[in-house]
Amino acid sequence: MLIYVVGVHGSGKTTLIDSLVNCYTDQFMKAKKLDIPKGEKIFERQLLRYCRSYTQTFYEQQLAKKEKHVLCDRSYLDNSMYDAAFVQLEWMTAKEHRQIESVKKILFDQKLKNVIFVNPSLDYLQFHLKERWTKEKVKWHESNFEYLAHVQYQYRNQIRREAENILNIEEENLEKRVQSVVEWVNESSQDNVKRTEYKISHQAFDIVDTERALKT
Repeated sequence: MLIYVVGVHGSGKTTLIDSLVNCYTDQFMKAKKLDIPKGEKIFERQLLRYCRSYTQTFYEQQLAKKEKHVLCDRSYLDNSMYDAAFVQLEWMTAKEHRQIESVKKILFDQKLKNVIFVNPSLDYLQFHLKERWTKEKVKWHESNFEYLAHVQYQYRNQIRREAENILNIEEENLEKRVQSVVEWVNESSQDNVKRTEYKISHQAFDIVDTERALKT
């Protein structure tokens, strides 16, 4: 099963993924994120990110053929949330946003399924980022907490329209986060088996009905 871990940068997505892979090696694996060049303008950056997300899906689908659950760090859904925040902040024009939305509709024509939304408080985001800056350089606009608040708002208001089978994690304790993911994945896997069994059973009835119809 492909599982997409999404949320504002600083929410703890990568830490959660690494913990799941390390603690449940037989069950989870991590999809490597493909590198892309950095555009100077926001419009260019976002277009490049959509192109990467599209290319990334082919790589992830190949991994999905293996027996483990594949954890994907971000998806095109994240790009969409950041786009909306950029428009709100007037960092991207309405025209640019329409152009990007057109590209998104061409590349991604279905809702994203199996999504873990890491959704901590803004206070946690600020604390986590400040802690990270003691070890790493501050990333692009990362210290602008108004920007983070806008992005978080977009996730919380749009994600249910954009995705299906979502696990919303507001818990900030890593151990509890990991446990909630494991439980959700096990439940989702069982539901997928039930849907597959129903589909096969339903198809079998269709075949019988067709045979009866041909005989009459």
